[in-house]
Amino acid sequence: MFRTFPQIFWKVERFLALILSSFWGTVRLTIALSLLIWLGVMQSAILGHFESHISHEFVFSNAVPLASFNNTVTNTVDFRVITHPPAQLVKYVSVSHNVLPLGILKRNIINKKTAVIKIPLLPEGDWTIANVGVVPNGEQITITRASCEHLPSVKNIWHNNTIDFLDLAVLPTPWSTKHVKLVSSPHLATPGNTAVMKFAEFAHNISVIDKETEIYQHLQGSEVAPRFLGHVTENRGSRVVGFLIEYVEPRPQKGVPNLFTGARDERCNDALASLHELGIAHNDAYPRNCLIRQNGKAVLIDFDQATRGKGDFSRDMALMNTAA
Repeated sequence: MFRTFPQIFWKVERFLALILSSFWGTVRLTIALSLLIWLGVMQSAILGHFESHISHEFVFSNAVPLASFNNTVTNTVDFRVITHPPAQLVKYVSVSHNVLPLGILKRNIINKKTAVIKIPLLPEGDWTIANVGVVPNGEQITITRASCEHLPSVKNIWHNNTIDFLDLAVLPTPWSTKHVKLVSSPHLATPGNTAVMKFAEFAHNISVIDKETEIYQHLQGSEVAPRFLGHVTENRGSRVVGFLIEYVEPRPQKGVPNLFTGARDERCNDALASLHELGIAHNDAYPRNCLIRQNGKAVLIDFDQATRGKGDFSRDMALMNTAA
């Protein structure tokens, strides 16, 4: 059904060769020769591109990857994983770039290479971060270190409720991001047992979550923001990595295709004014961050850039009344 680039080029070359054998006119011969030369150059360039670009696929034997990113500071690919039962725990794995040449190559239908990196069995026991590298002779992938390194936690723990990450089921939505998910849990006393979870995938994201947690503390009891429902812990321990807020199902607005784009009307402006009266500047007050509840009231969301103190109300208002 599908043809690779070499097959396609071979058929075109045969076609041009037939032109050469059939037409011996000077002009036709010159054109055909030029096309053959051009075709050869293009074939080398295109195939060279596919040969030079290699993607990498990491396979864990006893864990499921939840998230990953290429850490250019440490020259590693860092993973957040859940280990297989019975000890189902969230762990962090840092894979050195030195293992990349040891991947097993495979090709897809367009001759693109993928190197499959098989991660050794992760160790059992009490550890938080495992490092994956190569043995001294550089010919085998191995676990070089597993440590109980202390990971940063949200410091501002002010709400009485906590729910563990593993007790939350992620629900599919068109608006989910890496850090924001719609979740459900029987522990949630909300309509449909649902809530919005905002969490830090990796340690370097904790400070943003900590800051937003503090903002919600100052908004608790107001109608400007969704209700704060509790903190999200990891591995049923004391480390807090996120929070849960009320899921506000926005009322559909005429001409607004995305339900997470709020109505640009006086209700959003009034909510923004109330926020500033509470001593908080939003700093990212685009219309998408204002939702209209089913009862017609407006609430603001996404306070990761918000600051306490006297803010620039005119700037927030200008953002709210843009088309973004």
